[in-house]
Amino acid sequence: MARNSAESGASRKASASLPADYYPPALTGLRGSHEGSFEAAHQVRDGAYLTFPRLDADTGEEYDLVVVGAGISGLAAAHFFRKMMGADKKILILDNHDDFGGHAKRNEFSYQGRTFIGYGGTMSIETPFPYSYVSLALVSELGIQVDRYSEFHDGELYRKLGLKSAMFFDRESFGEDRLVAGMPSRRGDGWRLFLMDAPLSEKARADLFRLFDGMRKDDRLHTLAFSERKDLLARMSYQDYLLKHAGVTEEALPFLRYMSFRNNKYIDTCPALEAARSGAPGFDGLGLEDPPRLAWEDYHFHFPDGNATMTRLLVNRLLPARCP
Repeated sequence: MARNSAESGASRKASASLPADYYPPALTGLRGSHEGSFEAAHQVRDGAYLTFPRLDADTGEEYDLVVVGAGISGLAAAHFFRKMMGADKKILILDNHDDFGGHAKRNEFSYQGRTFIGYGGTMSIETPFPYSYVSLALVSELGIQVDRYSEFHDGELYRKLGLKSAMFFDRESFGEDRLVAGMPSRRGDGWRLFLMDAPLSEKARADLFRLFDGMRKDDRLHTLAFSERKDLLARMSYQDYLLKHAGVTEEALPFLRYMSFRNNKYIDTCPALEAARSGAPGFDGLGLEDPPRLAWEDYHFHFPDGNATMTRLLVNRLLPARCP
């Protein structure tokens, strides 16, 4: 970043030794913490900071704000500071990576003369509830029109192309490698046909038939008051609920481990109450569904390069002349 109002310490020092065509997005691969970005932190972890030389050299530089970290939060902090204090303020942004964005990395791939872009880190701009005033103001200032996402995203594309979901059963978990197509997206009879082709024991198949058909085995939860029911399920994992209350046996668990919930939780780490409110099977009739609220899709946006576009827009606002 340029020195006139916002500047990256790491990129400024390294720029002299880098080739003129150096362009991090073209260094393909997931480059979260690449070599060169973590060695100093490991030295601190290992106690080497005791022998570090004193950093007492006066560079003669003065800044109105120093931001450590050039991810979305750091860039937003610089943006808000300059908006409040004026465009003449000098800001130094320090980062130990070779590009701004933090986890919001952009990858570019060239194939047969065509450039494809993709995300190498965080993907979506979203919130399960309406945005806070500050976050929505930032999204709006960057020109991102979240409510127009449906104009650019075709949710029926795969179906129109004749494609369907499938599940790969691996040898380590299921005894053989087998790809089974036609995995249903909703509960119902489709699961019976799909599971018949899966490499599962008869016991596991019977457990899963019952689970996805909406049948429960243990009705003791109905004897609890609603508040007690919620409290119990909030303190156990979905996996424990399946084993102790839904009549599912250990043989069916390898199949169910494909299920994932918000923030990369799986059946052994997701609270049963959250699983119920996410529409997971096994809770029919318990009244645990989420109360109606604004649709998640109303607050979701996804650029082809993930959140890297958001960081590029932030840098554009900080340095419009350098990053048009």
